[in-house]
Amino acid sequence: MKINILPGLNNSGSGHWQTNWQVKYGFYRVEQEDWAQPDFQKWKNTLINYLTKDKDEKDNILIAHSLGCLLVVKSLPEIREYVKGIFLVAPADPNGELFPRQLQAFNNLPDHDLGIPGYLIFSGDDPYASVSFAEKYGLTWGLKTVNIGRKGHINSESALGDWEEGFDYLGQLLGTVLTVKNFV
Repeated sequence: MKINILPGLNNSGSGHWQTNWQVKYGFYRVEQEDWAQPDFQKWKNTLINYLTKDKDEKDNILIAHSLGCLLVVKSLPEIREYVKGIFLVAPADPNGELFPRQLQAFNNLPDHDLGIPGYLIFSGDDPYASVSFAEKYGLTWGLKTVNIGRKGHINSESALGDWEEGFDYLGQLLGTVLTVKNFV
C-alpha cells in the first residue's frame, strides 16, 4: 500500500501536518509543477501520471488538503482503479467568498456517492468552507464525516504539529481499507 499526500494551493510548508507526516512516516507527495497558480487540467494530469506510472501499484491512499481534495474527487473517475481510500481534510468550498475566482475549474463537484472508503475531516471555523458545505459533501460522497472542532483551515496556522488526532482517523481508514481488501 502506498500513501500519498496531495497538498492544496501553495503546497504544504514546513509547519503543516502533511509535511510532518511525510517526513515522519515516509509518505509520498504528489508534486505539482506550479503550486501558486493551479491549473486544474495540469494538476489532474500530474495526478493521473503519478498514479499510473507503476501499473502494478493499485493500492494507493490519497491524503488531500483543501484544493487537493477538490482535485481528488473530480479526478476519481480516471484514477479509481489505482485508489483504495481517500482522506480529505478541509476541502475548500469553490463557491465560497474566499475561493479564488481564477480557480473555478476546480468547481462542479460530484453530487453522488463516490463509492470508495474515505473520510472527510473538517473544522467548525474553517474560513474556506462552512460546516454545512463540509457536512453536505461528506454525506453526499458517502464518506465518514468528522467535525474536529474549531481548528481553522487545519493547516500550518492551526499549529497542529504532527496532528495525532488526524493520524488516528487515518489509521481507522487504513483498517477499513485493509478489511475490505481481504474480502475482495
